[in-house]
Amino acid sequence: MDEFISGHSPRADIEAREHEVFEIEGEIARDTLPCLRAVEWLSMNDALVNDLIQAANLTIRHFLRTRQIYLVKAVLKTVPEDMLNVCVLQTHGRLNIPDFLDEFGKHQLLVECLEAYQVWERLRHAKPEDLTTRGTLSALRSIHEWKRNFETLSETLSVRQRSLLESRWLRAPNLPSDDILRKIYIPELTVQLYTVLSESDPEKCDELIMFIVDAKHGFSEELLATGKTVKLFSQMARAR
Repeated sequence: MDEFISGHSPRADIEAREHEVFEIEGEIARDTLPCLRAVEWLSMNDALVNDLIQAANLTIRHFLRTRQIYLVKAVLKTVPEDMLNVCVLQTHGRLNIPDFLDEFGKHQLLVECLEAYQVWERLRHAKPEDLTTRGTLSALRSIHEWKRNFETLSETLSVRQRSLLESRWLRAPNLPSDDILRKIYIPELTVQLYTVLSESDPEKCDELIMFIVDAKHGFSEELLATGKTVKLFSQMARAR
């Protein structure tokens, strides 16, 4: 598994996929299966739960670099829920859970955010034509049902996105890959959150901008370091 993960240059991966989309769905290639099986093997022994989660995190980092989210989901599934629950219980309710466990939870949250954003985009473009002026009951039901679903999803998604951006995930670099992942996911999550807010709660857009430029969060430095600051803010302007 080590050879699989370290077999590519992280920066080469980023450059090769710079203009590619995040692959939420996809088919698992045969040459990827040994890596997944190696992680899954650790789940055969309950005593190896910590090793399992740490191995899963390491493998997930590789697939996050290449934006292969469907492979991240496959790795997440190698950790049985009952083993994860046992690991959480072993913290004895401590406020600060182990870093590896917190990281795994953030990987789960990231996938949820990216998947939910796809659903949100489809729902946004599926807005029914406003036929309320015709006064038909079906038209009223259609537009109100869409509005209710859109508002609910927007609220849930924006809360999760903001939670991830405000979390410890990738905030303090411990590995070289942290820097690379920040450059991919902080701009992406920021633009997605801004887009959601601009469509559902425009008043919070200015609050988000203030959050981004606040030095204590370190976001502005990360965004400048990407070399894509102008592109990022132009996207935000278009979203608004």
